[in-house]
Amino acid sequence: MELNNEKGGFSMALFTYLSGNFYTQNQLLHSSDTSAMQLRDFQSRKMMPLPAYKLDVTLASTSYFGKFEEREQIEFYPKAYTNWLKQCHLFKEDKLAFTTFSEQFYIVKEALLAEEFWSPDTQFNANFDNFIEDQWHHFLAGTYGVCTKTGMPREILIKELAVQIISQIISTGVYSENNSHLVQVSLKHLRSASSVLAPHEQEKGTLYRLIKELMSMGYISANGTEKVT
Repeated sequence: MELNNEKGGFSMALFTYLSGNFYTQNQLLHSSDTSAMQLRDFQSRKMMPLPAYKLDVTLASTSYFGKFEEREQIEFYPKAYTNWLKQCHLFKEDKLAFTTFSEQFYIVKEALLAEEFWSPDTQFNANFDNFIEDQWHHFLAGTYGVCTKTGMPREILIKELAVQIISQIISTGVYSENNSHLVQVSLKHLRSASSVLAPHEQEKGTLYRLIKELMSMGYISANGTEKVT
């Protein structure tokens, strides 16, 4: 990954990334017909996620009329949170937010099972409700707004499932032709669910790390493509 190191280049790249892939708080509020007070209320009641990014912006200018300075914090949210925020208005009880979140996981689970893409880990399946609850906390913290394309249950489950499967294959420490197809399928799903990430974070992402490890084991060729067997 190459970053523009010219003065102002990196900051502009970050702002372009954020403004192109997310809604600012004002855009989110406008698209969901919600007030800032209502948003904060939903967040405090553990119904609505926190922002994926907070950008501190300091503006300073000098002209004939003198100096001007202003500082502002801009919050960025996944665009898909518009529909979730609209739903928050409809929940008659706070706990229904988690109930809806959980129900969406089960809907995605059934779809993935139909595609025959699922974890063989019996412990994972036995503790699926606990898994959902763990993801709920990450969801509310804004974590999945950063590392998945939408921050919503479908991408969350696909990402976590693919990471689990690939990590298990990597843990064997050796290349196996029998696992080659599963690696291809899992990577396809992981790429479909993972966000591009901000310019300064791309090499910190799970997708980047797993690809490097799979490449070192021989599952991915030097040009970055999965080997087909």
